[in-house]
Amino acid sequence: MKTLVDGLDLLEATLVLRAMLEEDDTLLEKIYETAMNVIAGFEIDYIADEVASDLGALYLDDVEYEDGRSRNPLYDSDDLAIQRVEQELEPYLNKMKQNQKRGLPEVAKNHCIGIIRGIRQFEEDSDTDPGFKELIVDGYDWFVNSVVREWKKAKPSKKDVAEVMAIAKASASQD
Repeated sequence: MKTLVDGLDLLEATLVLRAMLEEDDTLLEKIYETAMNVIAGFEIDYIADEVASDLGALYLDDVEYEDGRSRNPLYDSDDLAIQRVEQELEPYLNKMKQNQKRGLPEVAKNHCIGIIRGIRQFEEDSDTDPGFKELIVDGYDWFVNSVVREWKKAKPSKKDVAEVMAIAKASASQD
């Protein structure tokens, strides 16, 4: 039995879970508690490390290849580098917004803080391609402010805003 259950793919597991819920609605509370534990279990440091790792995988060569520098001087490597960072941050922002829509403001706030810390980790990481980092040297504060703006669209509490703003400002002053 364990081999079969462990071998279920995502679609199969989802269908099994839904079938079980239809048969026994008392499972809903247990599934809800487990889901909340999983969702809330993503720690700020974990999110920060993931963001920094994803951003750290960006290289100057990728941007230069993408911008066609030698073929077309109309493309700006700085802009393309910023777009690449935004693309890497997008899934994290989407997860933050998803948690806000789920009515999980604390989880969304922690996600926001994790993204901010991940951006700063990336900024300070000496292993990251220095050529790529030079293209966005003035963009780190902009990325942090952009994340905070997105988070604030869900109208978090004043207390949470003050906490996140303090973290964003502290991370900027460490530069």
